[in-house]
Amino acid sequence: MEMTFSKSQSLCIDCGLCCGGLVFEDVELRDAEEALTMESLGLAVEEEEDGFFLVQPCRALNGNAMSCLRASA
Repeated sequence: MEMTFSKSQSLCIDCGLCCGGLVFEDVELRDAEEALTMESLGLAVEEEEDGFFLVQPCRALNGNAMSCLRASA
């Protein structure tokens, strides 16, 4: 199934600033299940006292594009 993206979503996929760690130090994840999903994709997750966080820069970032999304865009 091919994924389609709006113009703003495409910009997000192409930019890379947020996932590159320039805008955010980490990304708060919803719960342990989401953390396990991210880890199963090979992404670095930290568990802290107040929750789970996706470490930035994201390992899926390839240049300015998210490699896990770019293949679908």
